[in-house]
Amino acid sequence: MSFMRTNSGISNLHLFYNADLTVYTEGGINSYSISEVELGKYNKSSVDIKFWSGVFKAHNLSKKVHFRAVGSKTSAQVIIDKVLSGEIRNTVVACDRDLDHYLGLMKVSPYVIYTKGYSWENDVFGEDITRLQIDSMILEHELPIKVLDLIKDCYTSFFVIGKFIAKAELLFRLNGLSFISCINAERLFKASSPAKLNKQEVICIYRQKAKEIKRPFFSTVKISGLCPYMNNYGKLIKALAVNLINFICRKFSGHRNFPLLLIESTMIERFCKKIASVRDEYYFNLVHNLNSTN
Repeated sequence: MSFMRTNSGISNLHLFYNADLTVYTEGGINSYSISEVELGKYNKSSVDIKFWSGVFKAHNLSKKVHFRAVGSKTSAQVIIDKVLSGEIRNTVVACDRDLDHYLGLMKVSPYVIYTKGYSWENDVFGEDITRLQIDSMILEHELPIKVLDLIKDCYTSFFVIGKFIAKAELLFRLNGLSFISCINAERLFKASSPAKLNKQEVICIYRQKAKEIKRPFFSTVKISGLCPYMNNYGKLIKALAVNLINFICRKFSGHRNFPLLLIESTMIERFCKKIASVRDEYYFNLVHNLNSTN
């Protein structure tokens, strides 16, 4: 597809798929550079596509779309810049919000859309959807009280240390570094209690990373109101939910670990059914703005 080399080629790409818009997302097996994306390389499937497709359907997107997952947020950012400058048209970029709204990096355009939380995982792996997922996997009329209490306890105990992590991550980012967003999230959970954060490990990592920050340590934004569920590294929230799901299912039903992709897919579907029945104003407005474009 040599025509992809030009901005005109990207702008007209949707026509080859009988679509109104081409939607680029993050995610997928492969991560492509912008030059590879311009050559027409992309992932046909990804959990990001599953998520955004569900959000669009839940709020009745009237336009036909063709999805392409490029893996790399760096490549997505280049496409965003071209969309905002008017170099390319008929193109939407859907990406994780990350901490961009705190760092002043979010772009304003109906063609540039962000997840409500740090990433789609923060939206999907909340306590309510996790509870529904466990309920569907435990073959009893109702979830036992001890299971409900365990779910509540794990999410409640996450709040305090999770808030510390979220604040620390933002402070590190403001100083040009990262805290735990480059670390395997599983490392932060106790082996003996899979859905409980290991506070000692978190503090140890913090002390090591803090040595890299130049003094004085400063913040230019207000961080007191950070929600630890919506503003933490998405894979940390996913690890909390998935560890809890597998732990409870092993203990109360005898099931072994379930494939991660299956859990992700079914929980995305549960989330999208939820926002279809009880309108989520944030995502409703994103879709409404897209529907209103020419």
